[in-house]
Amino acid sequence: MKKKIALRSVIPAQAGISLLALTLLVACGDTVENVYQTGLEAYASEDDLPKCNKEHENELAFVKDAGVALVCVDGDWVATSPESTGNVDFSCKTEELKDKSGLKIVCNGDSIGVVLNGSDGKDGEKGDKGDDGVDGKDGEDAGMTQSDTTVNDSEKVAISLDSLAGYTQKGPFLKGSTVYLYELSDGRTLKQTNGNFTSKITRDDGHYKFTARDLVSQYAMLVVDGFYRNEVTGEKSDASLRLTALTDMRKRSSANVNLLTHLEFDRVYQLVTRGDSTGKKLTVKQAKRQAQKEILKQFHIELDSTTDAEDMDVFGSSDADAALLAVSILLQGDSGTTDLSVLLTEISNDIAEYGEWRDSAKKAKIADWAMVADIDGRLAIFDTNVVNWGLSTTVPDFAKYVHNYWKEEKGIEDCTSAIDGKVIATKDGKNRYYCSENSWIKATGWSWDYPKEIFLNPVIEYDTMIDPRDKKVYKIVTIAPEVSEYSKTWMAENLNYADSSKTPSLKGKSWCYANVAKNCDVGGRLYTWAAAIDSVKLATDADNPQECGYRKTCTMLSKVQGMKVRGICPEGWHLPSWLEWNNLVATLGGFNLTNKILKSQVGWMDNANGTDAFGFAAIPAGYRYYGGGFYDGSSNAWFWSSTDDDTMNSITSTDEKDNPNHAMSMQLTYNELAHQPDTDKNYALSVRCVKD
Repeated sequence: MKKKIALRSVIPAQAGISLLALTLLVACGDTVENVYQTGLEAYASEDDLPKCNKEHENELAFVKDAGVALVCVDGDWVATSPESTGNVDFSCKTEELKDKSGLKIVCNGDSIGVVLNGSDGKDGEKGDKGDDGVDGKDGEDAGMTQSDTTVNDSEKVAISLDSLAGYTQKGPFLKGSTVYLYELSDGRTLKQTNGNFTSKITRDDGHYKFTARDLVSQYAMLVVDGFYRNEVTGEKSDASLRLTALTDMRKRSSANVNLLTHLEFDRVYQLVTRGDSTGKKLTVKQAKRQAQKEILKQFHIELDSTTDAEDMDVFGSSDADAALLAVSILLQGDSGTTDLSVLLTEISNDIAEYGEWRDSAKKAKIADWAMVADIDGRLAIFDTNVVNWGLSTTVPDFAKYVHNYWKEEKGIEDCTSAIDGKVIATKDGKNRYYCSENSWIKATGWSWDYPKEIFLNPVIEYDTMIDPRDKKVYKIVTIAPEVSEYSKTWMAENLNYADSSKTPSLKGKSWCYANVAKNCDVGGRLYTWAAAIDSVKLATDADNPQECGYRKTCTMLSKVQGMKVRGICPEGWHLPSWLEWNNLVATLGGFNLTNKILKSQVGWMDNANGTDAFGFAAIPAGYRYYGGGFYDGSSNAWFWSSTDDDTMNSITSTDEKDNPNHAMSMQLTYNELAHQPDTDKNYALSVRCVKD
């Protein structure tokens, strides 16, 4: 005989529980009765519960066949106890009525409703008679008694698995890899029991399967150990890798093991057994949700919906699947498996304790790698690698997350016309890119088409100065600040001053390389020595006029060593003397005074791009021959000093004759040698200014 269930209100619900219209749903075939009830819905069985989603968040439901009150929390119906709900401050229980006619529901000490045993329903109809048909059986009774099984702890539910299967992925683990299933005692301690099982992967797509098992709780730890397919190389890994996963098997028959299940494992254990930063212990479900958000946040990923990590698949098509593959590629990089394993351990330990990965240096290193891989087009190769395994034609859109990661880590915007010419670089300076026509272009070697910022060292924090004469802005750098005797602040760019009306010495005595105006924006101007020392100003000095230039020896400059000659440098700066150039190179690399050749260890050349470890950026702008030709652009950097050749006899003790046609210069060559030759004053060289 069938029975119906009737629910009536006894007393109002406690404050904080809203009055809801209750539509009572019972098992299929039972009578449906509509009543009003204070904040609680009742269902004949758990199968009749609606899906726990945002619409039902924090709603109460009483399940008659289990004799338990549930609440919808974070996408799952859980028992109403403070421990299990975490953020719900009530608990409920049932008490049998004295007349045995039903159950009373008591929440936080208050009775909020009664479930009455229903009256007998009508007999079930007989089944249609077929060739060998028989009469249909009477319908099942809808009424339940207090003797039915009650689940008191939703964090420990004994289950009987028909099977458990899934995929193990870094890329996919290869056949021969081993998968272990460790039974856990409950969802509070997560302690292992003696229930341990082993399975082998027999296919190269990483698929595993455990056959029927009886487990003391719904929680289990899965571990995979073996070789895997590397998404970055497309090949088999160079060593075996071990990944873990924690899963609730109550409502699933499949669980994948991957990098995200591995990274969340220790954090989930921490949140469940020890609690969060406030000491509050979470359920496994809540802990997994929080851990996943914390992990993805480290990679600047935020998903619109929540997908359990063990449901993510590198061959899937969702944003969650794309996030998994992106994290897998970012952490793999060009590293071997051993380095990856160490990195995973470091990240897991940090996140378990603090909820974040705190190693900013390694994050930056990964961002550098991702930037190069993205701009150089390697992400398309990784995509092809996955397709070429022949395991799936679907590859999720992981590239958007890789792209966003290095942008966020490096604080770089997308290349648009608004930032045309902007330069970005890896931290070691070995890879540099500039924004041009909405695309990042890689700079290799030397080109006059590159913006001058390409040649600056990205590790150096440059200061700037403004030339008040023409408002041009220059990067400046202090070299060897720890060596007070030689410490100087230098321009990190070549001077590009050309106002011959204010400075008549420049008339007819300065040029852009190859007479191309845009080359001055990169390498500055090339000046004769007379222009560099501002010979007109020296000659018109009312107090001490100096006749300097070609075929002329500056009398005072040849006698007063260490005298600062401003030349065409901005006010507060001066043209470096031979000795200042000598000290610069000697401080950074050492020198051999014989033949005035100095060996520099600064590594400025680096494919002729001017970058060096100290930020000087010796752009190889070459020189102009007095006959009008331009030479050495892209291979040598030539700079004037303020020292006339006549001065050298008192410094080097050589037998060289004075040459009024020459002045001392600094040449940094293609093979990283530093020379200080005497150079014809009618040659045009670059000018670097040093601060007074």
